[in-house]
Amino acid sequence: MIRPIISKKSKANRDQRPEADSLVRLEDGRAIKVGFTGLGGTHPILVPAVQSYPGICVSRLPQVARIDHIPEECYPPGYDVWVVNLFAHQSTVTKIKDAYPQAKIIVQVDTLPEHLLAQNAANLITQLKAADLIGDVSEINARFYAGLTGKPYAIITAPIGPMEWFEERQNKTRAARFAEKGELMSTDFIIAADHFYIMEWCLPNIAALASVQRATGLKVKYINAGESAKQYSAATGLDCEFLPAMNFEKMLLISSEAILAVDMYVAHSQGRHTAAMAALGLPAIGSVYTGGECPIKVDPFDAETVAQQAKRALGSKEVYAELRATGFENIYRDRSDFAVGERLRQAVELMMTKQ
Repeated sequence: MIRPIISKKSKANRDQRPEADSLVRLEDGRAIKVGFTGLGGTHPILVPAVQSYPGICVSRLPQVARIDHIPEECYPPGYDVWVVNLFAHQSTVTKIKDAYPQAKIIVQVDTLPEHLLAQNAANLITQLKAADLIGDVSEINARFYAGLTGKPYAIITAPIGPMEWFEERQNKTRAARFAEKGELMSTDFIIAADHFYIMEWCLPNIAALASVQRATGLKVKYINAGESAKQYSAATGLDCEFLPAMNFEKMLLISSEAILAVDMYVAHSQGRHTAAMAALGLPAIGSVYTGGECPIKVDPFDAETVAQQAKRALGSKEVYAELRATGFENIYRDRSDFAVGERLRQAVELMMTKQ
């Protein structure tokens, strides 16, 4: 039997979210009106009531938490709390504070710490200091921004979902079959992907994949590979099939036939790729620089340890099944719609009880 990786508790939580009234209700009974702004320049982000594909992005926060999405540069009255998704060049926090001095602001920084090393961070620090709480998607980034400003922080993870999409497919994947039988096939492959920003940052990924391939003989499928990844793969002798950039759902469908995922991202981020794999029930080896849901975390430059972990995962169907279950439980705990909505409520509670 394939070990089920969907708990009864996770299914029960699905219907516990609040009504869509833009209100977050605190433990003392107060109803706090909350709005979200950002992620769209001067254009509103459209967040449909039902998405036909699973999204993993902070832009789903309004939908998940049942709060209003407000177009950027539009600051209507009546909100007790604003959640501001902020890029380093923007001055959204101070603009809202100028308009509504009593409003409380949770700021989510959309600029990776590595980006700030190449630009002037003074404006971002000013915006953070004007906010009341840092609500970052990952703890390491939140602690960094808190260190710059002395502000309190809470972790408001980016939602992944709809969870039903993953639940319908988890036990029909190649990973599910391997967890049951523990037999490798000649067609098995590792899934990997290039991230945007600096494409040369793919080098640790290439080193890890080459090391795993030498240790296991597995093929590699590499999504969204830039020219650097192709050049480095040729130089290392990595046997790799390069696939173009694609939408999130198509990437997941290809990944559903993978045996393992590897993502040695060297930017401090939410760990979008490995989180998606965990939701799919595919064991992944991720970077310690990214979010915490991935069951196996390795220094992104330690390619030999990645290979050792890959051999351990594939050497026992029991270990493999445990990695699948742990990854999914971590995702439901941190990134399901219910969990993200509750994290936002707790952040608002923390901020409002300190006033």
